[in-house]
Amino acid sequence: MHERLEERRLKPKRYGLTLQPQAVVVGPVENPSQFLLVLDNYHWELNSPLQAVDSAFKVYMALNAHYPAEARHLWTFVQKAVYGINTRADHKYTDVERLVHEYKQYVM
Repeated sequence: MHERLEERRLKPKRYGLTLQPQAVVVGPVENPSQFLLVLDNYHWELNSPLQAVDSAFKVYMALNAHYPAEARHLWTFVQKAVYGINTRADHKYTDVERLVHEYKQYVM
C-alpha cells in the first residue's frame, strides 16, 4: 500500500500541482481491511468507505481545495448531488448536470 500512496503523492508535484485529500480503501474490494483519509503524510483510519469519502469531501470544502483533474467530474457530482452545493466556481459538465438531475429524481 505504501508504495502506491507514495506514487500518488509524488505525481502532482511533477506537474506543479498540490496534493489533495484522498479517500483510500485498503485490501480487496470483496473484503477491504481499512478505510483511510490521506492528506500529504497524514492519514486517519475511518470506519467505512462512505466515511472516507465524506471526510475527504469536507476537507476539500474546508480548505477550498481543487479537486484533482482526473476525478473533478466525480467530486463535482458528489458536491452537487449528495451535498447540494453549487458555486460560481464549479466546472460545468453537461453529463454531470444531467446525472445530478436524474439522481435527485430518485432520492427525493
